[in-house]
Amino acid sequence: MPGFGVQIQGQPAEPTVATKHPDRLLLSYLTQDGVRVQRTVSIEANGSVKQTTVLSTSDSSTRSVPVQLSFGMSLNRASYGQLTEGGPIPLPESLNLFRVAKDGSSFTMHNPNLQANAEGILMADSADFEGMTFHDDWQTFRDEPVQCLGTACVRLTPGVPVTITLSLRLYSNLSSGTHLGCEQPLDPTWNLQDPVAFNIIHGNLQYVLGNCTIPISESSTCVITDHVALPLGWNRDN
Repeated sequence: MPGFGVQIQGQPAEPTVATKHPDRLLLSYLTQDGVRVQRTVSIEANGSVKQTTVLSTSDSSTRSVPVQLSFGMSLNRASYGQLTEGGPIPLPESLNLFRVAKDGSSFTMHNPNLQANAEGILMADSADFEGMTFHDDWQTFRDEPVQCLGTACVRLTPGVPVTITLSLRLYSNLSSGTHLGCEQPLDPTWNLQDPVAFNIIHGNLQYVLGNCTIPISESSTCVITDHVALPLGWNRDN
């Protein structure tokens, strides 16, 4: 079972070109069947993950390209047993309640033991695209990830690219705090000429914002240093 995302059938005829950015990854390759695949995986301002796949062909005739939509994913809580002297912390039961539309246009996944949810949508800009085919629209998976695969065919006309967009967003039912990081994204106002220094400082900022910030009210966020955050999972230092 492949992982999560849209899969394009066909072996690459050339090495995949990958371009990395702080908030997105770009992939480009040509299949042995003459289909150009350009894919972008990005993090949006609302915190969702978006996979955009653009298919095109330079052949003289229309062709049909098999594609798959795989949902090899699971909602689990990480174990911090390696940070405690009292042994592993018991984990909630792995329970994934998964539902997908028959054509794959929308899907949801819920783990009631974590009060965690995932939801997403699938779109294509081609009028000929009839969606994916899923036989089971409601499934329950215990102690294993979701194993659900849909299939479809995309008709490609020379010179007319087709874009398939898949979006996924994770969220919690808990309302103990407000995550302010994605509500009002701001562009950086500082600029460094040295690319090495820029990457080092930018990486440190991402680490602090992602791991050392705690929302404490609607308008305030607490920032703690990592040497304080790490021992919070250590029995002898609590």
